[in-house]
Amino acid sequence: MDSGVEAEHSSLPQREDSQAAAEQITKHLSKETADVGFKFQLEILLLLCLQIFNLECKNFSVGFEVVAIEKLDDIVAECELNGRKFAFFLQAKYKASESEVFLRNFFSPTKKGATRKFWEKFNLRQFVTSLMTRNVQENLKRYSNHVKRYVIVTNNSIEAGDTIQEDCEEFREIFGKFTENGAKVVKFGREFEGKMQEIINVILEESNEVSEESRENSPNALDLLDKIVILSNVPSYSDLAVISNRFSQEIFNSNHSDLLPRFLREETNDFIKLEKNQRKFIHRKDFEDIIEISMLEAELTGISESFFRTLKLPVQFRKDVLEDFYDEMNMQKIIEYEALDQISVIKVYQALKGKQIKIFLLPLSMLKKSHKNFIKHAKCEGFKILLHLDCGKEWSQMVTKDDSVVIIGKIKKLSAIEVDRKFTMKKPLYEEFDDSTKEAIF
Repeated sequence: MDSGVEAEHSSLPQREDSQAAAEQITKHLSKETADVGFKFQLEILLLLCLQIFNLECKNFSVGFEVVAIEKLDDIVAECELNGRKFAFFLQAKYKASESEVFLRNFFSPTKKGATRKFWEKFNLRQFVTSLMTRNVQENLKRYSNHVKRYVIVTNNSIEAGDTIQEDCEEFREIFGKFTENGAKVVKFGREFEGKMQEIINVILEESNEVSEESRENSPNALDLLDKIVILSNVPSYSDLAVISNRFSQEIFNSNHSDLLPRFLREETNDFIKLEKNQRKFIHRKDFEDIIEISMLEAELTGISESFFRTLKLPVQFRKDVLEDFYDEMNMQKIIEYEALDQISVIKVYQALKGKQIKIFLLPLSMLKKSHKNFIKHAKCEGFKILLHLDCGKEWSQMVTKDDSVVIIGKIKKLSAIEVDRKFTMKKPLYEEFDDSTKEAIF
């Protein structure tokens, strides 16, 4: 699946067919498994980012659907921990209802033309083939100094039998939040060396995409087995979401920790969205920025909701009135009301909201200078701040002419530029309210 990349990852190509999957996540699909499987990947990515960040790993990056790694492309994570560099290549396999899968199934040949069984998705031949191709071999060279693990992640249980456990301490740390919540780490023992060698031999004989390096120095079966890890019994995507929510609340000290997980998830997903056939890797600095914006968004959402409660006015304007009013405002950035300040604020809010604009209603009295970063972020993300001048505090330092902010209040001392941007709204009239409001208030 795919990922675009900046800086050192810039050569990794993207996958076009990921766009449809990215759009599916916001829709109700008849193909429930595909939709849930995509959410499963996203929750794995978020929990992995949180864990790597919490471990204070240096120079980490996490990519989503990195086509350069082909069959192990769902998530590629790179980090430095305890003085060593690591690279993890994850492929997620989600099953809505559990199927019985045994370790021997990983080596069983698939039957052409037959109905595809779920366990065939685990057949190691597809993964090993991709690792031996020219393109992947070339792309893996940048990880030559890394400890590598190829990780198959599934919510399914695997009948392991006698297997060896992962002996890499850092792997256990990085995937600790998964294993703490029921996931099991399984690796193949020496008894599977012969079967792995058979897979390698068949690939060398039948595949035209195998690199010259793989032909001249075919992978060591035992070494390859040691790098492959199965993370089974992983919680469902909804349970992973609960785990990530709880974990983020533990990590970050926020007055609005109940709101933080929601925005952290949204900002992370927005960051890795497919744009112009590319996705960005999340580097440590990126994730720090995501955290900062998410915390501000959670804080300002709390302020906005609290402010709404203080209005205590169950007011709703008629839809046609709001549409006409929106056109009349003509996207002016400074709104001055003549009277009925609270009702006027609500009218502007509902007019913007009616255009499906994501909007925060914020009183100036509750804002701090630190919130200016979020106001700048609003412009980048395409949502608006409706700033109510409910006090005499200076407001111009909070915004610039380019900010996505609408000012509303009784305004004095406007500059010539600001005067040109001002719209004076009239006192709301009785007939502008809908019937339920008329009955409730009047």
